[in-house]
Amino acid sequence: MKANLTDTRIKGRKPKNKPFRLFDGGGLYIEVRPSGSKLWRLKYRLSGKEKLLALGKYPTVSLKKARKERDKAKELIAGGRDPVTEKRATKTADIHKAANTFEAVAERWMTAKTWAPTYRESIEASFRRNIFPRIGKVPVADIKASLLLSALRPMESRGALELLSRTRRWCSEVLRYAIGEGLREDDPATYLRSVLKKNESRNYPHLEQKQLGDFLRKLYDYQGRPESRLAVMLLLHTAVRTGELRAAKWAEFNLDEKQWTIPAERMKTRRKNPGPHTVPLSRQVIALLQELKQHTGYSEYLFPNHGKYPFASENLINTVIHRLGFKGVLVGHGFRATFSTIANESGKWRADVIEAALAHKDSNAIRAIYNRATHLQERTRLMQWWSDTLDAAQKGGEVVTLKRKGDN
Repeated sequence: MKANLTDTRIKGRKPKNKPFRLFDGGGLYIEVRPSGSKLWRLKYRLSGKEKLLALGKYPTVSLKKARKERDKAKELIAGGRDPVTEKRATKTADIHKAANTFEAVAERWMTAKTWAPTYRESIEASFRRNIFPRIGKVPVADIKASLLLSALRPMESRGALELLSRTRRWCSEVLRYAIGEGLREDDPATYLRSVLKKNESRNYPHLEQKQLGDFLRKLYDYQGRPESRLAVMLLLHTAVRTGELRAAKWAEFNLDEKQWTIPAERMKTRRKNPGPHTVPLSRQVIALLQELKQHTGYSEYLFPNHGKYPFASENLINTVIHRLGFKGVLVGHGFRATFSTIANESGKWRADVIEAALAHKDSNAIRAIYNRATHLQERTRLMQWWSDTLDAAQKGGEVVTLKRKGDN
């Protein structure tokens, strides 16, 4: 097949009043328009009919590229297939893929579900933070196990193993939703369960986010001693350890500064604690303390006891939990796991701030002191957000932070 065109010849031809053609051979030619545009065309015959295939604009489509497209079209024609039909099918497939990216399918999956607003927010937050930036724009049909693994690995690297497990499961549900829509035939997320690290740490029985509203509403209607109900509320809102709350003294609280300072000797740690732990107090916690003081303000302790110890026993919290119908589902210490899970999955807070709020021990004493000091302002915002989240869960709605008279 003799080639007649060169780039020099194409560039040198100036437009005329009427379109004209420059032929290259094999049906390939370039059409020069009066506007100056130079368009590649391929003329061919199929089943006795003459047809025309557009190959693009020069120089975006180079002479070399145009010849390759001509040769590919000739192969299709030799096999009895129409290059124009094939091109339309490819274009339609590309449009279909663009409309069915992983993110688009995930959005449809979430829209189809009827979750509590807070649970939905946790899923959306993890997808926005961990998945969409990496594979959100990839057509769901093109998601492979290796590609999904690359999106999940960063969570594994930073130690967010519980969130990793949940996010992998959510991705699996999106892919299965795509199977239902006829967009793919398998779920590669299932293959990754044995590849990714698992959270081997022992988890206390705790509330899932979807259970939180039901528990809070039942607690609000609790008919037992008000001190017991307030103890559970304070434990949930502050996310401290049960022993730290049971042995708390009124002298540890500064309601003007909105802080509770737990002495170092009462902090749970196997290492020498570098200092006391300061717990920022939300508006809701201050209100709970003021209510509690009407019942136990006569005592040195928030929850006095007349038995072996001067403060309440371990049964204080779990008795309420059992009476509310959550025996076996929840223990007092599980509130910390609920707080940690929801705070981490919200995507709103740094992991080290959440760890500081939980007063988890740090092998580096100097770093522990530094973190407690530098994170206090952010922890104050975190604990107010947490109390607002609990209020919203109790009401069954979304989080709305309201300012009351006297709030700064």
